[in-house]
Amino acid sequence: MSEPRLSAAGQAPRLESERVPLAAALLEAQAEASGAAVVALATDGSIALHNARFAKLWNLPEGLLEMGSAEALRRFLTEHGNDATSVLARLFETTEPGDSGEITSSDGRIVAWRAVEYCAEGPEASRGRVWSFQDITVSRHAALALQDAENLLRMFAAHTDGIVLELDLGMRVVGIWSHDATFFEEADVGLQGRRAAMALGPHAGPEFEAHVERVIETGEPQSFEYTLDLRGEHRVFAADAKLLPQRPGESACVTVLIRDVTQQARMQTQLLQAERLASVGLLAAGVAHEINNPLAYVLLNLERLQAGLRVLEQERKPADAAHLLNAVEMSLEGCRCVQEIVDKLKRFSRTDRTEARQQINLQRVLAFALEMATPSIAPRATIVRELGEAPDVLATEGELSQVFLNLIMNAAQAIPEGTPRQHKIRIVTSTDARGFAVVEIHDTGPGIPRAILQRIFDPFFTTKAPNTASGLGLAICHGITTALGGEITASSQQGVGSVFRVALPPARPLG
Repeated sequence: MSEPRLSAAGQAPRLESERVPLAAALLEAQAEASGAAVVALATDGSIALHNARFAKLWNLPEGLLEMGSAEALRRFLTEHGNDATSVLARLFETTEPGDSGEITSSDGRIVAWRAVEYCAEGPEASRGRVWSFQDITVSRHAALALQDAENLLRMFAAHTDGIVLELDLGMRVVGIWSHDATFFEEADVGLQGRRAAMALGPHAGPEFEAHVERVIETGEPQSFEYTLDLRGEHRVFAADAKLLPQRPGESACVTVLIRDVTQQARMQTQLLQAERLASVGLLAAGVAHEINNPLAYVLLNLERLQAGLRVLEQERKPADAAHLLNAVEMSLEGCRCVQEIVDKLKRFSRTDRTEARQQINLQRVLAFALEMATPSIAPRATIVRELGEAPDVLATEGELSQVFLNLIMNAAQAIPEGTPRQHKIRIVTSTDARGFAVVEIHDTGPGIPRAILQRIFDPFFTTKAPNTASGLGLAICHGITTALGGEITASSQQGVGSVFRVALPPARPLG
């Protein structure tokens, strides 16, 4: 029986059907099914078998293999080929049956090979070796990419205590990576395929999904904080959500990095309290004036009441009762004024991070901040209110009061005393194209130099005199605003004034 050979270039091995040796037929079928390139060299120096893939893989000229000479093949590979084909030529001379390995070319292509011994059947039986070759460049690069991804995840796990969620557009978890499982009440594996908000509960879940929805709708990243009672302990979490670029054939998804920032939140609360105490110090003179006025007429009327009661006691004159009652009413009104001022100060001084956020009307908070700052503004500038429509936001009154009072006081301090008719502080509210609530605070002060403007939100940075400012006010304003999922920016023109702009996402309807 004759040995199998190629009949023409570019064709698969052609063997006479009833005379084809079973081993050769199986070899042909396996090579075609696996996509392997195959060549068989007989011990008599001839090419016993090859397929079209072998010639294409090694870029062999047409007709070379049809010559049927193993020596001609080796010579071409050595003299006219490249580094990879030179290695191939040596393989034909040095490999033993059962050997295998890889050939890597200078252009980065990787070819896996394996050698086996064959023995042809029939009266003209021959022996030789068969080499199979497979281009594994793509699969090897894919494997390396997976290994790199695994290494990145291991690095992530080693350097952060966070968790990464991959969410589809239906808010379902399609991927989850974490260093530990302390972010939810249930095990991480139980979240796969479910909405992430289900693990956060009715308090944090809707707020979490609202931020992710904004990422999907706008394509803009969102940074926000939320609180969660986890195993009996109140925890604070920071989340950064980003829409991943969509590749052809893939669905869009959102990745969310969640970190437990409870310790940092406690430290920030302490800094916030320190800054609020500093703000109270700045307001002390004005607040003292506001309290002293009602206290003065309270004391005066109480003294009149005391004297009148003594006269009534001695002379028993009921006609003076109405006069004394009026004094009592004035005293009560003064006490209520003092009580209202104290209540506002108490509300402003609250720093409890466990306080639940709720829908807050910005104009109400701005009115309080302006009322508190008016004694400091009055000798410097005129207040102008341009209050357009702005949606409610999800926050606490203490947080927003801190932000706006700081910004208004900064605007006042930028203007020198003594010329209130020449300067203005404008408070402007509006809604931007995204539906965010916007508050702008304009002043007509001297402006901020560009070099300083780039650093104004840095902690402890201040241009004010020592012992007059902590350098934390604007940094805390920035921290509160970003934690609420918003943004704060500043612009300034020297000689004209400055503008601080706060944009906050709208609160979702309650219920």
